[in-house]
Amino acid sequence: LKSKGSKLTVTTKRTTLRSGLFSKHTSEVWHRDIRNLQVHQGFIQRLLGVGTIAISSAGQGDIEIIFPGLKDPEGVKAKIDNFR
Repeated sequence: LKSKGSKLTVTTKRTTLRSGLFSKHTSEVWHRDIRNLQVHQGFIQRLLGVGTIAISSAGQGDIEIIFPGLKDPEGVKAKIDNFR
């Protein structure tokens, strides 16, 4: 249910995560502020082509956006890197 209620949007200027089924939470990071971009994939996840992407910016000490179960996380990372 958690992944059904989550949406990751990558634009030319920012990445936004909206999550929640009944109540909504939105977190966004401007690409110019990204300091750490991580992709996590276990062996089975690599075989299935899914993984987790985690994004943090200079303004925060912790991960601001984490999205598990993402299809082609390396492709999403490359897309974000192109906009930085």
